[in-house]
Amino acid sequence: MPPKSATQTASLRNGLYLVAVLLLPLLVLWHRDNVLYSPPWHTDAWFYLGYFKDLADFKRDLFPGAHFGSRYSWILPGYLVHSLFSPVTANFILHLTVHSIAVLSLFSILRVTAGVRAAFLTAMVFSLHPWLWAATGWDYVDGPGIAYCLLALALLTRSARQPVRRGSLLLAGMALAGMLYSNLSWITVAPLPPLYYIVLVWAWHRTPMIRSLAAVCVWSGAGFGIVTVAFSGVNYLLEGSLWFLRTSIEMARTLAAHWNYPTRIWENGGLVPWLWFSVVAGTTAIFLLPSRLRKGAVRHNAAGLVFSAQLLVTVAFMAYLQYRGVAVLRQYTYSTHLLPFVFLVIGTSFWPAA
Repeated sequence: MPPKSATQTASLRNGLYLVAVLLLPLLVLWHRDNVLYSPPWHTDAWFYLGYFKDLADFKRDLFPGAHFGSRYSWILPGYLVHSLFSPVTANFILHLTVHSIAVLSLFSILRVTAGVRAAFLTAMVFSLHPWLWAATGWDYVDGPGIAYCLLALALLTRSARQPVRRGSLLLAGMALAGMLYSNLSWITVAPLPPLYYIVLVWAWHRTPMIRSLAAVCVWSGAGFGIVTVAFSGVNYLLEGSLWFLRTSIEMARTLAAHWNYPTRIWENGGLVPWLWFSVVAGTTAIFLLPSRLRKGAVRHNAAGLVFSAQLLVTVAFMAYLQYRGVAVLRQYTYSTHLLPFVFLVIGTSFWPAA
């Protein structure tokens, strides 16, 4: 057991790192004062601002059948914050909270799986990444989805360190529900965090996978169910119907059948810029895969191996959809689903000497 002074020093150091991570957005806001506002030429983001300001009228009278109104994991927090503060203050609090949750969750995951210095270096790059700001700085749902995804992974990592932390698993299930209900396109990612937990518990504690599967199904499933029931109740109060996902499912079917957006991932003679980091991380994951699969190295590199597998599986599925004409990689609002796994791969692959 480490001496008390060493424990206190480690706690102080971790606290200073957390403060530094929270202050990183100031480096961007120091030079840019427009990164926390929706751009005027994207109409979808402005619908959500309307729901934040006047939820009941937007749901009942103005847009009763719109799929925007079914995304309660983003609409309800926005409505709450805008109810408590003036518009500019509410906008500042809401978007910086989303951004900070995403970065702190990434830091928390990597602090356990890669070490505190590698975690901080990755968090710096992530927090200053322009396409993360593009997602978290406007009122569209891609930023909240990233934050919910990373929060779920952070809670699962915490539980995996000392299984079974039922509270962390319960909260992880609630975060996964928030991720999925922010945009149903996250369904391509939804199975990956529970699998990550199962593999980590097996690698770190040699716990049979069937036991971890049972724990994550029971406790995370309960958290997911709590959020689902709550959103159903809210929808019943606003619209008189329990099934709040109906309009989102209809929109997903329409998009799959009639994709009306550009499909090429190349422009101006090169790859679209929001995929550059994905290419770097994907190439790194493939390059390091043989060493991580060596005999005796799987358990030691379990987190890095799982992050690499998650990224490659997600890229492969998105590439398949791209091939079928549903160009999710061409639209950065969908390709940002890759960002959590891109930076988790970077954090567990780069800076090994940190």
